[in-house]
Amino acid sequence: MEMVTVVALMAIMTTMAVSSLSPLRERTSLGHGAELVEQTLLNAHKRAMATGRCMRVELLDAGGAVVASGASALRLRRWSHAGCDGAADFDQAEHFALPLGVLATAVAPPSDFDFLPNGRPRLMTGETQFRVAVAYLGRQLWVDVTPAGAICLKEDASGACP
Repeated sequence: MEMVTVVALMAIMTTMAVSSLSPLRERTSLGHGAELVEQTLLNAHKRAMATGRCMRVELLDAGGAVVASGASALRLRRWSHAGCDGAADFDQAEHFALPLGVLATAVAPPSDFDFLPNGRPRLMTGETQFRVAVAYLGRQLWVDVTPAGAICLKEDASGACP
């Protein structure tokens, strides 16, 4: 009887411990995913300036197709020529998988983000910034890229990069 009581108490305590760790796991997965998006955009910015070539960051689905929402991976590519216009011809590519369950969405499409050789983002007419929403189990973080090339990770969608 004592053994059954001990086993039951351990089961109850284990259930309580696992349920209390769930929010921590959510924050950790979401944080890692958002930091990966931020670091990939920052690498594109830095490499564009260092190489004098345009760099592109693309959002990819599980099959490797470029998507604007629900991306589970990122691809960083270097253009094979100095300009960002004309045929999309790339000579390097790196892939980065987001943590399991974390999805990235371009808030204002397109699904790819180009950085010019001066490190600034190539914005389309009417765009004021790049913004990527990173989500996990209903929680979101945002990664913004300003016209000047500043990149920041934010906990809410309002406000500008510092």
